[in-house]
Amino acid sequence: MKATPETMAVAVESRLHREEVELPSGQTMSYPPRIPLGLLPTRIAECPSLSARLGGRRLAIKHDDETGCVTTGNKVRKLEFYIAEAMQSGADTLVTAGSTLSNHCRTTAFVARELGYDVHLVLSGPESPLVNGNYLLMLLAGAEIRLIPIERHDDKDDFVREAASELEAAGAIPYVIPPGGTGALGVIAYVRAVQELRDQLAETGTTVDAITVTFGSGSTYSGLLLGTRLLGLDLRVLGMSIGTEAGQCREIVRDLIAQACSVLGVDVPVSVDDILITDAYCGPGYGQNTESDFEFIKEMARETGLVLDPTYTGKAFRGTLEEMQTGQLADCQDVLFLHTGGIFGLFPKRKRFGPSA
Repeated sequence: MKATPETMAVAVESRLHREEVELPSGQTMSYPPRIPLGLLPTRIAECPSLSARLGGRRLAIKHDDETGCVTTGNKVRKLEFYIAEAMQSGADTLVTAGSTLSNHCRTTAFVARELGYDVHLVLSGPESPLVNGNYLLMLLAGAEIRLIPIERHDDKDDFVREAASELEAAGAIPYVIPPGGTGALGVIAYVRAVQELRDQLAETGTTVDAITVTFGSGSTYSGLLLGTRLLGLDLRVLGMSIGTEAGQCREIVRDLIAQACSVLGVDVPVSVDDILITDAYCGPGYGQNTESDFEFIKEMARETGLVLDPTYTGKAFRGTLEEMQTGQLADCQDVLFLHTGGIFGLFPKRKRFGPSA
């Protein structure tokens, strides 16, 4: 029997998860529909080997680097919501953008293949990118790739619109996912992650004074901050920018939280004082490193068993330790670092670790 639009709609609806959460006010908030994709909840683990340098204080890791294999990292949580919207729209092709280093684009490519979508990626990078790391995996997944010069990275949205228009003209039904999953649904994904964290802390009877996380395009940080405010968690959320000036990051956060609140139908005022961002650990800039970055990554792998990457988590975890020792977190007893993944970012820079790596 040939599928009709009605039977297809019923099939899509049967796959959607619809959830609600009770807020401290007693009100019930509904999440947008999502499609389960990640291995959730992710575990929380202690870093006892770092206790001595932290004066006996506690540093724990929430392992969002364990959400999957080729879908490892924070991006899959966001795609759960975007893919649900794509299914409801009747799309057959996913379109998104990033750099040739992009964790988001790699994850999107494999989620697309898992669910039977075509996938088109707009990637900024060198004319002949190194076939390694995330870029190798995107090619392995058979993604259609349009390379644009690095200097046109800020124009990627224009290229995405152009690609979507061409796909429509060819008879496809594209669904555009914002670069990095950075939009209202990406923020909401990390509101839900805060709910997961709250339940884990309640189950174990532990507390957290602060959460730290990499700040890239902003939706993960924004979701963590909004989630703590919505769910009544009295803790700080400190973002470690890996490329953007702190003041600009704060404007991004305010805009993203406003978008997410509109979708959720809630009103959560967030003041500038709530938005804690530091750009002290950017180094030379996005995707650029000093030799000390690679030494730190090696040191942490050998001391703690943590695998960090040069672009994101290496800088953010180093910042977390320094802020706990002498900075904004020096008065915190219990800190949680959200590990957002990025392991495939190690391989294109393998030579920087030296022969003993």
